[in-house]
Amino acid sequence: MGLNLVLELESRSPGHSHVTRARQSGKVPGVFYGHQDGPVLVQVSQGALLAALDQGAEHHPTGARRPDGTNLLAIVKEVQWDPVTHKPVHVDFMLVTQDEKVTVTVPVVLHGENDLLRRGLAPHIQIHQVNVHGPALALPDAVEVEAGNLQLGDTVLVGDLKLAPGVSISENASHVVFSVARSHRMHDEPETATKPWAPVVSPGPQDAVSTLAGTGNSGNNNT
Repeated sequence: MGLNLVLELESRSPGHSHVTRARQSGKVPGVFYGHQDGPVLVQVSQGALLAALDQGAEHHPTGARRPDGTNLLAIVKEVQWDPVTHKPVHVDFMLVTQDEKVTVTVPVVLHGENDLLRRGLAPHIQIHQVNVHGPALALPDAVEVEAGNLQLGDTVLVGDLKLAPGVSISENASHVVFSVARSHRMHDEPETATKPWAPVVSPGPQDAVSTLAGTGNSGNNNT
């Protein structure tokens, strides 16, 4: 499916100073890659780009208006992020058509993990994302797997993953996505040996008097 939004792509000049100026003004510099046209230097509003990414612009086509006013479909092919501010600093767009087949990376999402944990089990995940290939408008946001009913020792392979007609996965079908093992949560808190509790009783006033009286009597008997 396509996203119901349009990114306004502005033209930009090459050079480090222009890139810096774009970022200072709240823009993200990037490159638009077409089919026959050469790459076009563009920039886009940071807020608009983040909104598109939140809606899945890395997996689904979004509307894009090029600097010449042409309306196209594009996929966000790659985003570079600042490691300190965690803001996008560069973006690459790739032109697509409605029927064109493209390959994108999507996450593998497991459902039912809590059901496994309640039975003392947990998924041992080996593949967190896969490359899916198919028509641009038919690509999923994620590949979803129901794990809640699986048993100890069960294994899910790439070939077991369910996709829409016309969409395939690039990874080898025999690769293990995850297996079901025993949960280690029950071993997180080691057992600590404790002694049984017993009250400490101090002698009361009457006991003290009896003790002194007993001492005195003992002295008299020895006389």
